[in-house]
Amino acid sequence: MIGLSDENTTTEAWALGSVNIGLANPGQVIERWDGTQWNVFPGPPFAAGDQSGLKAMSAISANDIWAVGSLVSAGGEILNFLFEHWDGTSWTATSIPTNDAFLFGVSADAPNDAWAVGFTGPENDSSRTLAIHYGGTSWKRVHSPSVGLARVS
Repeated sequence: MIGLSDENTTTEAWALGSVNIGLANPGQVIERWDGTQWNVFPGPPFAAGDQSGLKAMSAISANDIWAVGSLVSAGGEILNFLFEHWDGTSWTATSIPTNDAFLFGVSADAPNDAWAVGFTGPENDSSRTLAIHYGGTSWKRVHSPSVGLARVS
């Protein structure tokens, strides 16, 4: 969840996650606090059968918020990185096909400087790090060191 406020507006906060109630309702949920109550807020549209899940968000301002996660499309055949952007009016989505890679964090410092992080490999193997940078026009993968699997003695 992120919270936003300034001297000219009431307090505003956003929260996100995934709803998986059986197979009938898979997908993301975005909620917005308007200073009085929480409301489910419409996210971007996806194709029928797509399953979107959000893991993290970061705000530059009240009109510039990034959220990241995964999008499973084509009947579960294609895994995509999912980047969603709030421009003060609506959420828009960008997806990039991936092969066994997952995003779990995002940090945005300026309209042309946002980072998403996660790992590559099977969902239960987080030994290979992943970093993706947004430079103002597109998301591009950046080399990141991997430390390997932790050993517990």
